[in-house]
Amino acid sequence: MMTSGLARLVRDGVVDNSAKQTHPGVSVFTFAMGDRALYDFIADNPAVESYPVDYVNDPAVIARNDNVVSVNATTQIDLHGAC
Repeated sequence: MMTSGLARLVRDGVVDNSAKQTHPGVSVFTFAMGDRALYDFIADNPAVESYPVDYVNDPAVIARNDNVVSVNATTQIDLHGAC
């Protein structure tokens, strides 16, 4: 998921994707949700690419990169602790 916060990190050079073996220098995502600045950032931007979820979340595709770091967030937790 491409968010406004991640877009700011890419724009500010904090996230540069330079160590990736697949899609080096590019932030890959399946969907985006945020403010107008996010949509302006991703429009016609060669530093971001959107792909179907079955590609982005494919373990074989992910495994092509060394030392993967994944940032995930939980937005809801039920009374049983399921996220």
